Amino acid sequence: QDPNAADDAGDTALHAAALFGAERCLKLLLEAGADKDRANSHGETPVLVAAQSGWLGSTRLLLEASCAVGARRSDGATPLLLAAQQGHTEVVDALLQSRAETGSANRRGETALLLAAQRGHKDAVRALLGAGADDLPRKDGATALSLATQRDHLHVALLLLEASADKDKALKDFTAASRNDWLAIPAIHFGRWHFNVFEILVLKHTTQGLGFRV
Repeated sequence: QDPNAADDAGDTALHAAALFGAERCLKLLLEAGADKDRANSHGETPVLVAAQSGWLGSTRLLLEASCAVGARRSDGATPLLLAAQQGHTEVVDALLQSRAETGSANRRGETALLLAAQRGHKDAVRALLGAGADDLPRKDGATALSLATQRDHLHVALLLLEASADKDKALKDFTAASRNDWLAIPAIHFGRWHFNVFEILVLKHTTQGLGFRV
């Protein structure tokens, strides 16, 4: 039987094995000659499916088979972007070890760092920063720091600030994000959101030169 036979959506048996984390089936299909980089009608290759689903073992098997680590879905998403967006940190680590590009962005200009920060996935953000990821702005100018701040992901905001080479600019990004949302946030929520994040960011920034630790 043809291991590359596909259904009407372009999905093959390898796509199905990647979706459900069926590692034994996936390995047998690869040994039978299944196309590891075959895309379905949405532009999804098996590694894109495995990475988004969070299956570390399946992702590793595909990477070991030399699949295209930078494969792109029709919307421009890569395996790293999808894993980071879902907070699958172990998968993010595996992709980074296979030299996935941290600066790759989807059609909206969203990088893996921005997507992880937006959803508050602290461990994924830490892994990406450790791999040298930069806080590149989205097409509309939003950054990982501004989005983390808007959503009150305090620990993520601190990680991004600490990793920033230009902390003055990072603080400006934060204050710009807060001003843009002043009118949209109810007073009670604003008090919690703004001052909780702002005070810690400013304290972290201003005490660095004084020898204090926050």
